[in-house]
Amino acid sequence: MRDFTKSMLSYSWAMSLFGMQQMLNLTNPSKATKAFDNVTETTKEQFGDIMKATFRAGDNIQRGIVDLTLGVFTGQAFNPNQWTRMTSDALRQSADAVSQGMQGAANTAWQAASGATPQDARTTASNAPGTDAASGSAQRQSTGWGPMPSANAASNSRR
Repeated sequence: MRDFTKSMLSYSWAMSLFGMQQMLNLTNPSKATKAFDNVTETTKEQFGDIMKATFRAGDNIQRGIVDLTLGVFTGQAFNPNQWTRMTSDALRQSADAVSQGMQGAANTAWQAASGATPQDARTTASNAPGTDAASGSAQRQSTGWGPMPSANAASNSRR
């Protein structure tokens, strides 16, 4: 916890100084651009797949808005092809980010569900007194929602 606190405070201090440095770099926009790009790339390296896709979608939307806003001065903002391209790109990237998010959530749910019945519990149940080898085998093979009833138990319940 101590290292975490130190790291968090160092990060806060570094971001404060970075902001001050960038204010000084306003006189040299290419230096400021390079510094922001370096920080952005380093930050993206810390993201997982879902966050990277989300970042890409949001970043492209922001960049498109800047292009359209500044395009007023060059006439590009009035080009319908530019609007169509930006809209289709934003929709595609948003759909990709949502799709990856859903896949990640499904994988997380699947892992949580598969961990709900650990192998130890199934093995212990199959070795319990009064269980025969057939029912123990059926219990070891089952996964997911619990042990499958053996054929003997199904035929006994019909009698």
